[in-house]
Amino acid sequence: MDWEAVGAGGWPDNTAFAALPAGRRAEVVESALDWASSRVESAPAAARRVAETALHLLDSHGLDEPLLRARSGLLAGVVAARTGDSDEAVLHFEEILHAPPAPGTEWVRLAALVNCGGELSDSDPERAFALLDEAFGEALSSGAAQVAANVAVTLGSLHRREGRSEKARQVYETGLRGLADEAGAEPGTPDGMSVLACLHGNLGNLLTDDLERHREAARHFTRAVACFQAAGDTEKADQRYFHLVCAHLAAGDFDQALTLFVQGQGRSGGDAFRQVLDEGRWTRAPAGQLPAWEAAFTATLEKKDTAVTAEGRALLLAARVHIRARLDDPVAALALLRDGDFTALPDGVLRRLFQTTVIELAQSSGCGGAQWALSWLHDTTDLVDWVGVKAAFLAERATAVLLERARDAAARTPAAPELPVPPGVGAAPEDVPAWLGPVEPGVRAHYRRLRRCHPSREELEKEIHASFGLGRTATESEARSSQMRLRTALRAADLLGHPWWTVRCRTNLAIVVSVQGGSTPEARLREARILLDEARELADGLPRERQRVSLTLATVLKENSAWNESALIEEAITVGREAMDLAERHGFRDTLPDAALTLGNALSEYTEAGAGQLHEARRVLERGLEVITEASDRGDEQWRAREASLLNSLGKALVTLARRERRPERATEAAGCFRRALTIRERLDDRRRELLTATNLLGTVIGYAKRPLGEAPAAEVRALVDRVRLLAPQVDGPALVGGALTNAATALDVLGLGEQALRTSLEAVDILRGAGQPRWLTDSLFNAAERYVGREDLAAALELLDEALDELEALRVGQAPARYKAEVTRGSLEIRRLHATVLRRLGRSPEERWWASDRHTGRALTAARTTAPPPRADLLRALGARLPHDVLLLHIHVDDTLHLACFVLRNGPDGVRVEDGARRIPLAEVARATGGSASATEIRLHRLTSDTPDTFRALLTWLGARFLGPVLDATDSRGLTRIAVTAADLNWVPWHAVPLPATGIPLGRTWEVLQIPNAEFLARALRSADLPLRKAAFVACDPSRTLRRHIDECRRGFAALSGPERLVLTDSSRPVTRDAVTRLLAEADLFHFAGHSVLDADRPDRSGLVLSDGLFTLSHLERACAGGRAPSVVFLSSCESAAADPRLADAPTLATAFLGAGGRVAIGALWEVPDSVAARMARSFYENLPGRTPVEALSAARTRLPENHWPAFTLHGWSTGRPPPA
Repeated sequence: MDWEAVGAGGWPDNTAFAALPAGRRAEVVESALDWASSRVESAPAAARRVAETALHLLDSHGLDEPLLRARSGLLAGVVAARTGDSDEAVLHFEEILHAPPAPGTEWVRLAALVNCGGELSDSDPERAFALLDEAFGEALSSGAAQVAANVAVTLGSLHRREGRSEKARQVYETGLRGLADEAGAEPGTPDGMSVLACLHGNLGNLLTDDLERHREAARHFTRAVACFQAAGDTEKADQRYFHLVCAHLAAGDFDQALTLFVQGQGRSGGDAFRQVLDEGRWTRAPAGQLPAWEAAFTATLEKKDTAVTAEGRALLLAARVHIRARLDDPVAALALLRDGDFTALPDGVLRRLFQTTVIELAQSSGCGGAQWALSWLHDTTDLVDWVGVKAAFLAERATAVLLERARDAAARTPAAPELPVPPGVGAAPEDVPAWLGPVEPGVRAHYRRLRRCHPSREELEKEIHASFGLGRTATESEARSSQMRLRTALRAADLLGHPWWTVRCRTNLAIVVSVQGGSTPEARLREARILLDEARELADGLPRERQRVSLTLATVLKENSAWNESALIEEAITVGREAMDLAERHGFRDTLPDAALTLGNALSEYTEAGAGQLHEARRVLERGLEVITEASDRGDEQWRAREASLLNSLGKALVTLARRERRPERATEAAGCFRRALTIRERLDDRRRELLTATNLLGTVIGYAKRPLGEAPAAEVRALVDRVRLLAPQVDGPALVGGALTNAATALDVLGLGEQALRTSLEAVDILRGAGQPRWLTDSLFNAAERYVGREDLAAALELLDEALDELEALRVGQAPARYKAEVTRGSLEIRRLHATVLRRLGRSPEERWWASDRHTGRALTAARTTAPPPRADLLRALGARLPHDVLLLHIHVDDTLHLACFVLRNGPDGVRVEDGARRIPLAEVARATGGSASATEIRLHRLTSDTPDTFRALLTWLGARFLGPVLDATDSRGLTRIAVTAADLNWVPWHAVPLPATGIPLGRTWEVLQIPNAEFLARALRSADLPLRKAAFVACDPSRTLRRHIDECRRGFAALSGPERLVLTDSSRPVTRDAVTRLLAEADLFHFAGHSVLDADRPDRSGLVLSDGLFTLSHLERACAGGRAPSVVFLSSCESAAADPRLADAPTLATAFLGAGGRVAIGALWEVPDSVAARMARSFYENLPGRTPVEALSAARTRLPENHWPAFTLHGWSTGRPPPA
């Protein structure tokens, strides 16, 4: 065998291996283990491939070699752990432990115990304890002292991590005694000395850190240093050397510690060297000893300047500054502070001491021209006004820059054109300050001239103050003027250099730009982000300014409507939490309510917010109200306005919780919040917000009050309706006014005032038409249509419902955010059902009723195509011209009376006939058959999987007997070869697996069964023949490293595909990125993905394929396949790749999304299947594909699967014939 080739990704010659005699085959496997063992350290990935190949050869050829099998598994586990695949490693080790005992495998089992325990120490500590205890006992009882010592290192560390210090000490000491008692010279070998050193070092750490027995720890560290040196491991010896220094410092032995530190200047030490400095224990040394410590630190920098890391250098400099300050030498300390290496100072004890030192220097001596960065001083705001210190620093740095330019001018050095103006120049003094040292008269004159070129502090402050109060203005010209003045103020703030102003001007401008900036939401967001990124950098170290930036950014993200809105909302929540944390941590009581309002709204205002997120929103908003209640000046108008906003947002969150948790008492709490907010806003004379709160309260009262209304609720509803009618003409904003009137109309209906309700509904429709608010307009149109239906004016209702559906279609094909589309589409179900009711009651034909359903079916929320469906006559004409006569089209849907129904379409000499199916069954019966529930108000369906085979089989049999069988019995099936199913509502059912009642044979084994999105897709697919498969792409990505065997099997199956050029991209050697997949999608005619996928039932547009750099969502697919260039055939060998949300009709799936992007056939799984089943399916499909259509190949491949898994794989799309040769 060519193990080099196998290690590089090749495949073993199974045929040649099978032809060898049994003894020779064992030698080949032995050679594989020898090859892999020698490369565990140097080439672990290659070693892993060869070790797993050895296992494959043993398993696939039935070799009875227990020791060889155990060794192969052990080696495969070790290299899997080495390459970061802990789960796979544990599987190999566990397999060895569960295997029957065999002669000679004892040492392998012991090694498996040790390795498995080590791998599980983080994920499953209790299991790790059990395994390591067993290994420790076996090693001690068998006299394997060095193995026992090795186990003691891991087991002791695990005990220590779990807080069992005494137990850890006992384990370490037992391991040391075992090595000391062992006869022979083994502890003197390098490996033996390393184990001995590890035990001494770990015991030293335990004694000094946990038990505070520092001198005893020092003795063990001394021994560890000697053992590591004897083993030739100088790096670890150096680390333990500086741990020894730390132990002496902790014990107060400063003389010994100093001596050791000086003697160790030739050692590296790494983290341990930094620990000596960072723990700061040397600062407790007597003052008389400090100069000696400073000399040692200085000598360390000089002697090993290139070996000291950036963090180590910063620590040494900070230590010297601290010593100079303690020795009352601020001039030298300030001189050291000019070193730019301080930016690398790590967090720790010394950093906190250093911060206090710098604060004292800044307050007592001024900045003194020190060029230090303030990014690491943000935790000390309670000790000093850092805004003032930072402003002084910027002014002094600008002064230094001016002096440097003055010197260039005096020396007539050519200056670079248009040198940038240094921030803070407006606060620079008129003359050169003394701290810059002596300056020649000529240079001083140039400095004064350069300073006069810039405005004075007073002039700049006047410009800044003139900009405040500017915001969202009424006209375009005023908006431009507002931006211009804010930009002028921003330039002035930069010249002045005061951090408060530089941040505040940027946040003000970002708010204006986000609503009045570029032509698109993306452009506005991009410009606002640039400003806020600058503000965040300027606010570094200034928590109050940092909080303002976070609040502004969260608001901008939340209000922006860019295409990737879901990501923006998630970021807004993250940034909002940061703002809230800053307010709590630093006691910003004046801004905490604003942070609570921003975060609470981001958490609760969106459809996908779950119960956990809503409860967090409630807690946050209640915290904001608590702070307002405690405020001494809460009667101030500004505080009262904040209180009303928080109450209104809390009420909305509680209403959503009431709906999600089905707890009406939440709505009662919400109504109380709205009433309090309404009282405050009425007193503040805030008409717009008063209308908003009145609308919220009205909707809550009529939504949750018992029917009929009692006297008190009815009186409140009448009063609220009157208030809404009074406020509506006084408020701008069609969305708010239209929504308020729609709520008022519903309330009037509840009060029995039908005529007034209809007039109010139509008034809302008139306001919302052309206002660019499709969600509110469709609600109002539906509201008015319902009232027309109640009056039996069906023609008027149909006109309004047609308009509502047209609005939905315009939204679907437009550029609105996917989240907004999802919300509106969920609301469209009621509109479509009322539309169907009106058509039925008007006696419209089956064809017209089918068209009303089909035109809104399968048009994915994120479909790349942006065209409206063709007219019905054109579509039927196209189907009549091209649809084969041996095809039956079933349009399965839930009708307006909540029955499962079916339209049947078939082409004939007279064109396509549309008939109403002969069978309708109540949806409530379907719900109960799926294990769901049905009541007078709600029907809940459960999406079943093959995990419950009996229930699943019973459901399919029930659907065949009660529904699909009768439909087909009433249809002429002569000459029928293919059935195309459009499932508008139950697209998660594997219709190909439904058995016919007469024979019990599944539908897909009698005819070819395909699922298509809608008739429009079918007409488009029929216009052209299948494309030749010239290029086939195989993409595999498994970041979690749990599908390696699955991917290998799929790849072998893909290799069976003959004809097209094959492109392979896997993450075994390099990341599989979105960009790489996008490029492959543009080239390939067949695309196979093997890996993980994600189905987000609440937000289907956030479903996607898991790649190395994140999720490849349906939105990414939409852009990748722009222009209809999608692969003809797509096979998604990932869990739930064809699954859909049973609650949401018209939900895209990962498979159907490819069809919407221009593909013809997509194969995927309706539910999660075992990896071995998915791999077998892929391999069988590609073996059967040459010379067959995809549906024929899939049908043949299904026969190779277990009975309870073959229904999972479904084919979406249409194939006109066998793929032509490339």
